[in-house]
Amino acid sequence: MFRKLLLLSVAMIFSLEVFSQDSLILISGRVIPVQSVDLQEFRIAYRKLPKESLKAKPSQTGSEDAGKKKKSRLKTIDPYRVFSVKYSDGTEKIIYKPDSLDPLEFSQEQMRIFIKGEQDAAKYYKNNLNKGIGLGLGMASGLLGFYGLAGPPLYATIMGSFTPNLNSRLKKQNALENARIQLEKTPAPIAPPDPETGSQAQLDYNIALEKHAVAEANYNRALKDHPKNISFSDTRLLELSEYREGYERKARDRKIRNTMLSGLAGFIITVVGLPIIY
Repeated sequence: MFRKLLLLSVAMIFSLEVFSQDSLILISGRVIPVQSVDLQEFRIAYRKLPKESLKAKPSQTGSEDAGKKKKSRLKTIDPYRVFSVKYSDGTEKIIYKPDSLDPLEFSQEQMRIFIKGEQDAAKYYKNNLNKGIGLGLGMASGLLGFYGLAGPPLYATIMGSFTPNLNSRLKKQNALENARIQLEKTPAPIAPPDPETGSQAQLDYNIALEKHAVAEANYNRALKDHPKNISFSDTRLLELSEYREGYERKARDRKIRNTMLSGLAGFIITVVGLPIIY
C-alpha cells in the first residue's frame, strides 16, 4: 500500500514538473520542451521549443501570433532513449517498453521512479570538494606537460567509482526537522524562581535556560543551512530501490563530468598561464 502511494506521488510530481507545452521525457531524466512531436516506428522526430518561448511569460506567449513563432530545426531521436511524451493537455504517451523476456529490466512504473531519482540528482546533487581537488590536481598535472593530460581523467574515473552516501545526505536534509523537535522538547523557563525557593531552584532554572539557548542556536543554524542541504524532492522516495539506483547513477555521472572539467580547466590554466608568467 505504501509503495502504491509513493508511485502515485511520483506520477503527480512528473505531471507538475513537466512544462505546460509538449515535452519529451528521456530515460536519462532530461526533459526536452518541444513544439511538435512525430512518433514514427523507428525514430521520433521533434522540434525543440525556442529558448525565447521558455523565458517568456504565459501572458506574453498567449498574445503572440502563432504564425510568427520561430521554428527550430527538425531533430530525431532513438525511441529507446525516450520514456514518454507529455502533452500540454496533461495526457502522456509512454514510449518505454520493457523486454518481457528480461526479468531484471524495469517495468514502466519502476523506470518512472528511476528517472525521478536521476532528475533529483541532476537538480540537487553537488560535490564542490571534488571540483576543487580536480582543479588543483589538473594544475599540478600541467607541470608535467603533455604527460599530465592523463591526470584529470584518471582522477575522475577513480572518483566516479564511489557511490554517494545518500543516508548521510538524508541526515543533513532532516537536520532542520530534528532541531525543531529538539527545540520543542526544551522550552524556555517561564519565569525565574522566587529567591526564597533556594539555590537549587535557581540552579535548575539556569540549566533549563542554557539547554533552551543551545537548542535554539542549533535550530537557527539548521534553518540557515537547510537550503544547501536539500538533496531529495521527497525523502520517502529513498525507500524505493529504483529511485536510489537512478539517483546514484546520475550522481556518479555528474561527479565524473564535473571532476573531469575542473581537472582539464586546471591543466589549461597551468599550461597557458606559466609561459605568460615566466
